[in-house]
Amino acid sequence: MKKQKSIFQYLGGIILFCCFAFILFLVFDNFRPNKLVSLQVNDGYPAPIETQIIPTKTNIEPVVIRTITPVPVTPLPTLTLKPEGKTTLIPIQLPKEDPSGTIFFVAKSSKDVETEIYSVSIDKDGKVIDSIRTLSEIEFIPNPKIYPSPDSKRIAIVGEWGNIVFYNLENQQYEETRLSLGTEGLFFNWFPDNEKILFRSFSLAFGDIYGNQLTTLVVPEYGEITGAVASPDGQYVLYAYSYHEIHLDGLYRIDSTGQNEKLLVKDTNPKFITWSPDGKTIAYLSDHWTFINEDGTNIRVVKDVLIPPACYSYPPSWSPDGKYLAVVSVGEGGSFCSDWDEKNFSNTRISILEAKNVNSKAILSDKSFGYINPVWSPDGSKLAFISNQSGKSEIWVININDSNLMQLTNNDLEERFIVWRKQF
Repeated sequence: MKKQKSIFQYLGGIILFCCFAFILFLVFDNFRPNKLVSLQVNDGYPAPIETQIIPTKTNIEPVVIRTITPVPVTPLPTLTLKPEGKTTLIPIQLPKEDPSGTIFFVAKSSKDVETEIYSVSIDKDGKVIDSIRTLSEIEFIPNPKIYPSPDSKRIAIVGEWGNIVFYNLENQQYEETRLSLGTEGLFFNWFPDNEKILFRSFSLAFGDIYGNQLTTLVVPEYGEITGAVASPDGQYVLYAYSYHEIHLDGLYRIDSTGQNEKLLVKDTNPKFITWSPDGKTIAYLSDHWTFINEDGTNIRVVKDVLIPPACYSYPPSWSPDGKYLAVVSVGEGGSFCSDWDEKNFSNTRISILEAKNVNSKAILSDKSFGYINPVWSPDGSKLAFISNQSGKSEIWVININDSNLMQLTNNDLEERFIVWRKQF
């Protein structure tokens, strides 16, 4: 009986709760917005009275909005991920008949930190015509490196932290440029059109010297690109990978349009990659200096071990006919890590390598002195270089045929980076 009574009490509680909930629903339902609106319409409330707003006169003068003429902004360089179209071949330059022209170089005195550009004229016999002239001061780039364009009409002046400027040797003025290699950038070489350069800045790219167009050729993703050079006709670009997880170490070739990548030589880590002026031969330094044909065939290795000085970055110099390569090496105990270091002349020597038979001949190898920065005359009969054999750094010239030496400069300057430009 008690069990039945508890059941009825439970059911009664449920019924009372439901009734209470229903009453609350009815109460709150009358206060909903739509319910209020319906009451206003259906319960016969009078319509709202229309009021007429009469405009009033005001003495407020109209506000004059002044227009501002925008300041012109120079657009940033556009980045092309891959070049397009076909390559226009560039005519290959032929050797000149005599060495006449102008020798340019950079130097600084012991009293002055700033570096300056100098020039001296050379006659057909390779002798100085007039006195040395000062052309311009190189500002804001201490201890610069100089790279001449293929036609020797411009020089790229490269400093630390990606700083680069271009100096026109014809009109003796600096070119206006916005190009920067970036803090991790590295200059490789000029493009044969004399208007662009090859460099590394996270990727292999070439850009015009004014900084208006940058074109990416290769994105390494892993590892880094250690060197690059373009063929003399501008059709191909050679480059090398190092410590790459995907690509094999070796020498690669790609069209200058960014297509058709090809491994020319594998299992090598080439440095100082260079292409002969006639376009027939490629040279690079691995364990030994090596020559190959333009298509990667006929690998020829120089037997002599010719190790360049530590940190030496100046490229080897081809003879104008593409038959010989002048390289700098260092003997045991000689080394330096700056192009402006006095150790430049510590047991450094110059050797001539023959591209066809891979013979090597040390033309300047006196251990008492140093020899650096070899540059060929426009006709290939002479070689200019910098040496301290007179007791201080000066420019010297040697005849290739008879090895006769001639001192070209005699001053208190510290010369570096020779450019022998032919007479146009």
